[in-house]
Amino acid sequence: MTDAPPPQQQAAPSPSTASGQDDDYQIVRCLPNSPHRSLPLFLPRNVRYDPKTNTVSSTTSSNNKHNDKAASVTANPDYDEQLVIVPHAGLDMLSKVNRPIGCVSCVGPYRTGKSLLLSRFLKDSQSFRLGPTLEGCTRGIWISTSAIVQPPTNSSTSSSSAPSYTFLLDCEGTGDPLEGSETSNARIALTSIL
Repeated sequence: MTDAPPPQQQAAPSPSTASGQDDDYQIVRCLPNSPHRSLPLFLPRNVRYDPKTNTVSSTTSSNNKHNDKAASVTANPDYDEQLVIVPHAGLDMLSKVNRPIGCVSCVGPYRTGKSLLLSRFLKDSQSFRLGPTLEGCTRGIWISTSAIVQPPTNSSTSSSSAPSYTFLLDCEGTGDPLEGSETSNARIALTSIL
């Protein structure tokens, strides 16, 4: 007879167990004191993030043609679509996690339920922003502030016996005629898998 680990460390059964349930897994909030369930990781350069409200808004640099500096910056049509890391948001959260981490990203056409699917994996309908309109909701790449706990591997080559955390990445939908180009779609898809 072996001793079972304490309850907070006990691994959830895998989908192949006799219970037959494939939704038995543990989820951990990595920012328990934060009201935000997801944070931006990468945003297009023409989008500004407000950390107080956890919302984004588009800048209107293309409408500001009277400003020579703004006009010279936007002379490159791809400039506004370049992805930049959002300071003091998702990357800061990841830097505080002292465990092995992994990511699962959801990339695909806009308004097809990517945010809803990822929220369901986290068993929280408010993990990622959802919207009732035909316009896409997600801009850039957002990361969940909760993680799915993966039990440690029993491999003899593994140097860590701590469980790992898997974070979910919600990506801006491809093919949105109002927001992105083929170039920005490719940047988001490639960035999400790096």
